[in-house]
Amino acid sequence: MSTKMWTTGQAPLRQTAGTGQKILSIPPRTVVDFSGEEMEITYQGKNTTWLKVTYRDKTGWSYASFFEKHEERYPDDEVQIDNKTPNTNDFEQYFYYEGHVKHNMCGQLCVAWILGKPVVEVLESWKVGSPPFYLRIFGGLADRGTNTNDLDNLFSQFGFQIPCLRFGAGLKDPVLGRPLVTPRRMEKKLETHQLISSVHMDRTNGNLRGGGALHWVVVDRVIPNGVNRGFVELYNPAPNRVQLYSWSEYIKSAGSPYGVWVPRRQARVMRDHLLTI
Repeated sequence: MSTKMWTTGQAPLRQTAGTGQKILSIPPRTVVDFSGEEMEITYQGKNTTWLKVTYRDKTGWSYASFFEKHEERYPDDEVQIDNKTPNTNDFEQYFYYEGHVKHNMCGQLCVAWILGKPVVEVLESWKVGSPPFYLRIFGGLADRGTNTNDLDNLFSQFGFQIPCLRFGAGLKDPVLGRPLVTPRRMEKKLETHQLISSVHMDRTNGNLRGGGALHWVVVDRVIPNGVNRGFVELYNPAPNRVQLYSWSEYIKSAGSPYGVWVPRRQARVMRDHLLTI
């Protein structure tokens, strides 16, 4: 039975261990399937271990030090997504809708996660309730991303008061006249709201990073720790799961505050035990 591994650096995949013909290079921070087969060989005069792995339907051998065991402490499939693409290497947020694969679904999935509804139910309500907004995103073969006005319109289909409070406005200090985005202020605001936040993600694995593709996530919880440090628990549509990041990772990926605060309608799920494992 195969297990999941992730690459610590760019890992050449070869037909045979050692000096075998190179098939391709596996990018850093990529999840692959490890068959369980290992081989010990002498390579460049040293005793080395090689693993048999599969990436994008290509199977071969790669040097073991490029890999670590992949562990996820949060469950996947947070939002019900029907008609997923058959490609197990692409993002969970890619799925068939109205006969075509849709890629830019992070905003709609964030709304579905907050509402606790299947994403198709959210889309169908949008189609009926607000055709102009819906068609701007999906008209014809369109596959456009969503902005804060689109998120407002989506939430209005489910009885939310709009416009939603903007990210910066929700943390604006009345004396300084600017947002103060700190762990404690975020923690306090998240007691009554959830935040759909613009971030940047790695195009290869969907994880947050300082640069890359623009992306929506739902910030659900902040755990302050120390001076301007802590942890951020968020829903990421790319893998369709809740993830835990450091405060600095989140802030670096978010950049300037952009997004919407949404009043909580459901009790927050507490996952304190995950921080102590």
